[in-house]
Amino acid sequence: MAARARLCGWWLALVAPWAVWPASGCGDDDSGGDADVADTGADADADADADVEPDVEPDADVGPDGDGPGDVPDGETTPPRRLTILHTNDMHAHLMGTGPELEYTPLTTGDDPTVGGAARLAALIAQRRSALEAAGHDVIVTDSGDFSMGTLFSILDEVAAPSLQFFEFVGYDAITIGNHEFDWTPAHLAATIAAGVSAGFHVPILATNMVTDAADPGDDDLEELVSAGAIVPTATLDLPGGLRVGLLSWLGENAAEVAPLAAPVTFDQDLAHAQAAAAALRAGGADVVVALTHIGLPYDQSDDDLAAAAPDIDIIVGGHSHDALAEVRVPDGTDTLVVQAGSYTRFLGELTVEIDGGAVRLVDYTLHEIDDTIAGDATVQGLVEMAIDGLDDTVLGPMFGTSYRARVAETAFPLATPGFAESNLGDLVTDAFRTVAAAVTPGDPVVAAFESDGVIRDDLLVGDEGVICFADLMRVLPLGIGPDRIPGYPLVSFWVDALELRAACEVSASLAAIGGSDYWIQFSGLRCHSNPAGPFLGRVDGVFLGNERDGYSPTSLPLDGSDTNLYRIAVDYYVASLMSLIESMTLGGLSITPKRADGSEVTNLFEMLLDRDPTTPSSVEELKLWMALWQYVRSLPDGDGDTLPEIPAAYATPLGRWSE
Repeated sequence: MAARARLCGWWLALVAPWAVWPASGCGDDDSGGDADVADTGADADADADADVEPDVEPDADVGPDGDGPGDVPDGETTPPRRLTILHTNDMHAHLMGTGPELEYTPLTTGDDPTVGGAARLAALIAQRRSALEAAGHDVIVTDSGDFSMGTLFSILDEVAAPSLQFFEFVGYDAITIGNHEFDWTPAHLAATIAAGVSAGFHVPILATNMVTDAADPGDDDLEELVSAGAIVPTATLDLPGGLRVGLLSWLGENAAEVAPLAAPVTFDQDLAHAQAAAAALRAGGADVVVALTHIGLPYDQSDDDLAAAAPDIDIIVGGHSHDALAEVRVPDGTDTLVVQAGSYTRFLGELTVEIDGGAVRLVDYTLHEIDDTIAGDATVQGLVEMAIDGLDDTVLGPMFGTSYRARVAETAFPLATPGFAESNLGDLVTDAFRTVAAAVTPGDPVVAAFESDGVIRDDLLVGDEGVICFADLMRVLPLGIGPDRIPGYPLVSFWVDALELRAACEVSASLAAIGGSDYWIQFSGLRCHSNPAGPFLGRVDGVFLGNERDGYSPTSLPLDGSDTNLYRIAVDYYVASLMSLIESMTLGGLSITPKRADGSEVTNLFEMLLDRDPTTPSSVEELKLWMALWQYVRSLPDGDGDTLPEIPAAYATPLGRWSE
């Protein structure tokens, strides 16, 4: 357990009265509590519950082949039965929803512009489950991963596991894990699950294609949870109406690629093994097989590929790509139903199917918006408020001199990242990186900064009042952790040549259309010109150094290899660590090699961490992405004298750093 102890570090002190959510409304106490997981410890079996030791083998005494509730007398046929799946995905700990957090009023309706939130989501799930069960439906509630990492609440994971406690309180029947559950290493994920189990969490966590390494101690804590049955490869639910539902999961290729800190954990990508798992569930008596996936839709491997490779899967409840699918997709050549419910608690999917013999037929699908028309659950919101108090009292105040709802700035316009384009929020973020990084490197200042749209996680919305609080800023850049174990990816700084500056721009010009908007790069300190009609990997034909304050060079850097100068840049550690993906994707056509000022190659990016306090040379105090944004925004001018700086009007639209 040494790894877990090291990882918990400074926030172990967060244990407080709010660390365990009340049991009322949890698991078997809610309206869906009669839906047992066969021998998994999630049902009313007290001994199994106490030990949290799920058995993924189907119960031989329950179901259509035995003497359980799913049977009918010999010679009779089973009448059609209806199953409704209420589903979420990619919640990213958005327990307070999305929008200006100071305006979020989940217990009243018609008075705020925010969307999402745990209280509203809990209320709608309870309403829909009650109505559907009254109509004779079997109902299950699922989540398809990335439930953590996206807000300040993730700081509490190792001691309170708020997202897992939410799932238990609301009565989810099964969840899976996404790539962001590994953002703080497997040991952190294990500590999160252990904290949840200690607080009464019993929901099966599916991890069908997760592979641990018996020889590496880095995932030992996860292996213990697998052995204890808290993490299972598959599960079977026997529902009150007689249906047996088989469940598996799959974390896809792209999700695995963008989880560098998951090591030594890996993920089997042989889709034939998904079919084998589905077939085994079918052989065990499952009337319907459901896959909770973290694969997504626009990548080289997609939910469509899984549907084609695993015909025994009837329904894919997806995640990872944050697609809010208003209609059910049926991939070509399959009968598989594919759904996904956006992200950030903004939607609840409701899929109803009819099972008639061996056929699974679509009846209805609704993508519910979670907004201010829904009065939230007061108990859930009360628990969220207690968590906020704990964050303020034990972390934000003592360590950073701020609070969750501290007012930071004002804006008269939204700052957003629409994708596949320069954005005003991307300009603000990269200006923050470049400006703050240059201030801590005065001898050889950073001249340019870069960030991927995939790391900029949320928008800054204007709302009704136009006030940005600390929690809003944190939602923009919430991901990751550094060697200091303080949440947030750190900024690193290194030197590149002119061709590598062009390569960084070329990622947007040539790769974003293939790899998705995560490959769109925002930047500060230069302008780029691209010719969309140019050849693949050769569309960027101009890179001009400068900035809006000092002006831009009228001539491009030489892009023929003749420029031997090196240019210091700042980028977040996560993006820098994935630069090898660019080289492999382009078969060496694009490459960026981090260098020191003398041109020698950097082999350990942690040696290039920016120090936010260079006056203490004995140690590096990491400059986190969110710290740079927070510091920059607080430094902006206060035009109206109310002590809150304003986001300058120049940021109302993109600043024109990308041209074609």
